[in-house]
Amino acid sequence: MTLLKEETKISVLTVNELKRKKININLKIVNKAIYFLLFILCIYYVVGANDLTIKGFTLKDLKSGSRIFIDENKRLESEITYLRSYSNIEKSIVRIGMVKNDRMAYLDAGLEVVARK
Repeated sequence: MTLLKEETKISVLTVNELKRKKININLKIVNKAIYFLLFILCIYYVVGANDLTIKGFTLKDLKSGSRIFIDENKRLESEITYLRSYSNIEKSIVRIGMVKNDRMAYLDAGLEVVARK
């Protein structure tokens, strides 16, 4: 009987050891999956941070470029104001040799209807 009990104990221990090994194998797989997921999330974070940094620099460049256009627009508006001024128009009139019209003549088209139905 002792021999039979020892065999039973050996087989029971062997089954327990196999269960532990299966659990260890399963935990190893789970740990590897968690590490892989963590690695992927870290890469995703770095790529996202890099993308935000690039977009920030692009936005900064665009804002500085828009500042150039705003300044140019102000300069052009002041030039338009100067060119529309009376003193500038008067200088242009003298320069191209225009003269003041003293007599005005109007044409009388009569009472006839211009457009008929």
